[in-house]
Amino acid sequence: MQYAIYRVAAASVAQATDELERNGVQWLRFGDDYFCCAAPSTDWNGLRTSSIGSSLETRESEGVLLYLVTQEGRSFQQAHPDIPVLFDRGRHIVVSLDRPQADRISDHKARFSIRLATGNAVVFETLTRPIAPLAADPRIKSITDSISPSDFSATLAQLVNHPTRHSLTSHFREAAQLCRDRLQSCGYEVTLQDVQISGARTLNIIADKAGSGSQPRSVAMVCAHLDSINQPNPLLPADPGAPAPGADDNGSGSAGLLEIARVLKDQSIMQDLRLILFGGEEQGLLGSTHYVDQLPASECARISSVVNMDMIAVLNNTRGPTVLLEGGDPVSRRMVEGLTAAAHAYTQLTVKTSFRPHDSDHVPFIDKGVPAVLTIEGNDKGNESIHTEDDTLVHIDRDLPIEILRMNAAFVAAELGLQTALVG
Repeated sequence: MQYAIYRVAAASVAQATDELERNGVQWLRFGDDYFCCAAPSTDWNGLRTSSIGSSLETRESEGVLLYLVTQEGRSFQQAHPDIPVLFDRGRHIVVSLDRPQADRISDHKARFSIRLATGNAVVFETLTRPIAPLAADPRIKSITDSISPSDFSATLAQLVNHPTRHSLTSHFREAAQLCRDRLQSCGYEVTLQDVQISGARTLNIIADKAGSGSQPRSVAMVCAHLDSINQPNPLLPADPGAPAPGADDNGSGSAGLLEIARVLKDQSIMQDLRLILFGGEEQGLLGSTHYVDQLPASECARISSVVNMDMIAVLNNTRGPTVLLEGGDPVSRRMVEGLTAAAHAYTQLTVKTSFRPHDSDHVPFIDKGVPAVLTIEGNDKGNESIHTEDDTLVHIDRDLPIEILRMNAAFVAAELGLQTALVG
């Protein structure tokens, strides 16, 4: 099988798409890069000399069918190191397999999805920042400016200090107690929800702040998973007692949630705010699935947005600080647009967007038709430390998580409706 990588300038994406389709080329688009599968009549030389593309590399593969893999970290490569990767963008890779081999892989539940690559499809977009900066609401900017790098780092260090936060350990309970106390000290009404896992129990921590608007009020949600795991090969069982500091996955998201809780605690808001730290995520989204399954339809209908933070603190991208916004289509599109606008108004983030939701706590909400978006570090190369004892503070970037928190806090503040002047 012959395939090619076609790189184009961002401004030429639409022209490149038309050119490829005129030449009978099937493609998957990853930002400004096209993974192309040749038709017998494909004129590679014509495409190579085109003024649209900046480069085109043709290659050969012995495989029969192309598959798109979406993964956590390097989970697919760790599980199947013998399978060559044809194209690599960290969270998204392309491999070539025969059908029986693909079926055998799909039969094993793991931290990746594998889908036959058929037709032409956008895997993710890399958005261009507006030439003129978007106007910032001074009330919201006061909130984003109050996000504290030192507070975030101190909270993250406390979470990572636990030997593990595996959902079935006493260390997870201790971390949950710390988070519950922190949320209560900020004035939130906190409840604990039991979650069944492997014949035992873990828990979700749910914190509420009521808005002052008239009923019925909507509820904006922020969530992250608190648990961590040591499972370098997703096909092998995890040892609950193995060291799992989980600095990025997902101490970063949990510390981020507590920082958002802090900066919103004194705001006078019109709509309701709910913050949730889930347990059991690493065992298959058990905490978030249980939470969504227990919600009455009327409560699901009240949810205006769910911002999920999972792995927000490691710089894996050659473009500098980058965030991937991953949601469902069409249920998450309004949220993706709002988060993008917040990123452009209040941060210097490069924004990528994808509508292929995978394996984090936004998925159970999307499956129920609830607007939800995963905010995760941009991933042009894979994060190889997660789910190991090497997921430590040494890999954490100083600026990226703060920028992502500013984006998320700005979006959530707009969702809540700030009633009066901000409290300093």
